[in-house]
Amino acid sequence: MRRSRILGVLTALVLSALPTQPPAVAAAHRAPTSAVVDSCKPDEGRGVAPQVAAGDLVGSWPGAHSAPRARRLGVPRPRAAHKPYTDNDSVGLVYGEDAKGRCTYCTASVVLSPAGQSVLATAAHCIYVWDPKENGAKGRVGWLEHVFFVPAYQKGKRPPYGVFPIHKAAVEPGWYLDGSVDSDLAFLGADPDTHHRKVADLVTQYGLEFNADFHQEVKAFGYFDSLARLTSCSGRTKLAYPAIKKIVRFSRCQVSHGSSGGPWYARYTGGYGYLDGVTESGNIPDDPDDYVYSTYFDDVAYDTYRRVTG
Repeated sequence: MRRSRILGVLTALVLSALPTQPPAVAAAHRAPTSAVVDSCKPDEGRGVAPQVAAGDLVGSWPGAHSAPRARRLGVPRPRAAHKPYTDNDSVGLVYGEDAKGRCTYCTASVVLSPAGQSVLATAAHCIYVWDPKENGAKGRVGWLEHVFFVPAYQKGKRPPYGVFPIHKAAVEPGWYLDGSVDSDLAFLGADPDTHHRKVADLVTQYGLEFNADFHQEVKAFGYFDSLARLTSCSGRTKLAYPAIKKIVRFSRCQVSHGSSGGPWYARYTGGYGYLDGVTESGNIPDDPDDYVYSTYFDDVAYDTYRRVTG
């Protein structure tokens, strides 16, 4: 069975390899959900420009992965005692510049973090760039630079928790090697802000699930209308392409530029839930089902997470 290719990256969300994809699946038309602009000013620079210089991002990808095993990590740790600023303050804006000076905005979320660390989950194309070419080939652009996370971002308002520089990142090896869309997952390590606060101490750290059931009720979050607002939707996941067992999707969820990397939570009840997906793409034109897609959290995903947590 031939391999189909999805071409593209941050300028229009991923385009990459779907191994053994059934020919009938029109995956090449999955729409972009990351936002790319000319400068890193999420809100015209108002209150968002960080006051700390980001160091060089240390990026990596896992090698051989561990034996298959169902894993559920951590009990979600609620943090904020005050009224939340958004529907989920653990979700926020992640942004940075690529080697060509273009700025990319995506959604990211805080997950279970070992003591002294702050760990985020997002889509791989939000942190490591492949550039589409006119002839259908892809060019490696590489890791973003000067990457920052703004939890509970609200357009037109100052960041309620601060701005946190990203110093470390890991992407799935399939994304690093050739931009495979079935490996569009990354975990990030965040440094404290200028007041020496850790983001993991300020908002809820949600748990993670790996090798969970392909069919689960989930609630997804992401920035909508090019960062204008945080929105959410719910649905039941299933395998997008049964022959692959590497991509899951659910229907009836509208996404737009900036939604990439948004978390999918199983058993979500506000301050409780387990991350088992992130939005990588969605909404085929004229598709009445409005599908959104995520890389399945398997052993490779677990090893990618461990690459950041040490």
